[in-house]
Amino acid sequence: MYLAAHAAMLIALVLSLAGSAFACQDAWYAHFNKIKLLERLQCLAAAFVVLASGGLLYALLTRDFSLSYVARYTDSTLPFFYTVAAFWAGQEGSLLFWELLIAVSGCLMLILPSYKRLSDRHKLYFWMFFMAAQAFFLLLLTAMSNPFATIAIPPEDGQGLNPMLRNIGMVLHPPLLFMGYAGFTVPACLAMGAVMAGEKKAWNAPAHNWVL
Repeated sequence: MYLAAHAAMLIALVLSLAGSAFACQDAWYAHFNKIKLLERLQCLAAAFVVLASGGLLYALLTRDFSLSYVARYTDSTLPFFYTVAAFWAGQEGSLLFWELLIAVSGCLMLILPSYKRLSDRHKLYFWMFFMAAQAFFLLLLTAMSNPFATIAIPPEDGQGLNPMLRNIGMVLHPPLLFMGYAGFTVPACLAMGAVMAGEKKAWNAPAHNWVL
């Protein structure tokens, strides 16, 4: 199952890289006929990221200590809420959670009226930057910070969550913080896309409510 979860991240990486490359190609030739394709690629990549995230959450809740990440941040007596919070307790889980929020943000952007009012040129550059940022996180997750690394001989119990992190703040604070980090990918890419498209003020209105 964890091999499938890691494969899901790899597929999402390939889709994100492909989307950014297609956007670059269209920008180079001043074509705008791949926007629908880019939107579909984003939704598909997000679906694979959700699948991978579900795999890690399942491993945490079932206390599968064959995963190094689970063994390091949970144990058999850890309460439910702290077990869920272990998702973002370590570097690998935090990066996956961050990427999950970025992917969902991209899909949410698609259904907003402000996105539909963007010019095709602006949309093209937006996706070029957005999918490149998404690919960066997926590259980290699949290469250097893989949350699905396994242990040859699983321990009988895990190390457990650091006592300093067993606080309600651990359950609430990091998700809110990562929502801010991931959420600002959208206005950042809107701004860069507007500059590249030669529409420097076009990002203000669509980013306003998002930033708030």
